[in-house]
Amino acid sequence: MSGRTTGQHVEEGFNTETVIDTDFHLEIHSPEPLLPYIENKAVAEKMEWGMPKADLGGWVSNYSHETESSTITHGQPMNTEEMVTVMERMGLDSIVVIPGLVNLATGRYPEVKTELARAYNDYLLDKVIDVSEGIHGAIIAPQWDTNAAVEELDRVGTERGVVAAQAWYGPNKLIGGTEFDPVVEQLCSLDLPWLIHGAGFDKQFDVHGASKHSYVEAFALDWSHSAMLNQGNIIFSGMLDKYPDLQVVIQEAGISWIPFMALRCDEMYQNYPGDLQLTPRLMEMDQEYLDRMPSEYVFDNFYYNTQPIALPGGPKHAKAFLEMCHAEDTILFATDFPHHTLDTVDWVRDNPAIDQKLQRQLLSETASELFGIDV
Repeated sequence: MSGRTTGQHVEEGFNTETVIDTDFHLEIHSPEPLLPYIENKAVAEKMEWGMPKADLGGWVSNYSHETESSTITHGQPMNTEEMVTVMERMGLDSIVVIPGLVNLATGRYPEVKTELARAYNDYLLDKVIDVSEGIHGAIIAPQWDTNAAVEELDRVGTERGVVAAQAWYGPNKLIGGTEFDPVVEQLCSLDLPWLIHGAGFDKQFDVHGASKHSYVEAFALDWSHSAMLNQGNIIFSGMLDKYPDLQVVIQEAGISWIPFMALRCDEMYQNYPGDLQLTPRLMEMDQEYLDRMPSEYVFDNFYYNTQPIALPGGPKHAKAFLEMCHAEDTILFATDFPHHTLDTVDWVRDNPAIDQKLQRQLLSETASELFGIDV
């Protein structure tokens, strides 16, 4: 049973199942907290002018006049003690802290970004992670520099409380290419899941980006589209045939597209499998076809967190949809704290489509098994 409650009146019979939040952001908006961990003098001097800026495709969020305020709507805890306070308030037993530094995925200055990633990882270990308090974290493995990513995994990937490595999907290179093999090999050797989180939107001056006219259109579609492209790239490039133990968590892309992806990819693969043997990794492996149907990878090697959740209306359709997603094995509860789009556990606990067994699986059991978090 959970050791924490929401601080509100808990009625008799209220379900207090253990809750693991798999998407709890550490929001660092200025360089000051990271400066003590930056060793490179030139980078430290550059940080006096601020961190690399995220490429938002020219969009301005409608949430507030200050763009960054939407990412700290519910607070900005920066250390263990402050995060424990939030966990107690929200009824969270364990959290996986992930970086809010999405600007690293799309910003300029790759050498600066790599140094910031190292500094973030050191800050995370020094100020935030505390397994005794249920606080775990994902380190940044810089996808823009695969050698640096491997070095970071070697350096801090085995530290206590590190349960995953973070990358991003967005208007940048898809991550199924062979150049990522050293990173994936190291992830598998450390038994660390690869988290991929949305960052940025279609470029302002490409055909798709220039055709959109509203922030809501970009935000509603770009991340789901990008997540699907990356998943397809990972599957059809043979990455999961070469590294069958790789586990990938797709964050903040929604879940409505999962059944479509499984069905569509199976259908197209059965119709047009012939040229997969010409892809670099399968050629290297002298392999003609995938080892499994695409849908098997969708449900066996990928996990999906629930923020934002958008279930069909009515318990009948919601239950059927969750079954189509194999929710008992693939879906991870997430709040997206402290962003303005935050989800609480209410949609799980108060939903007639979700029985107690599935509640446990969504709220903690699947995450516990994936991340090795004791419950």
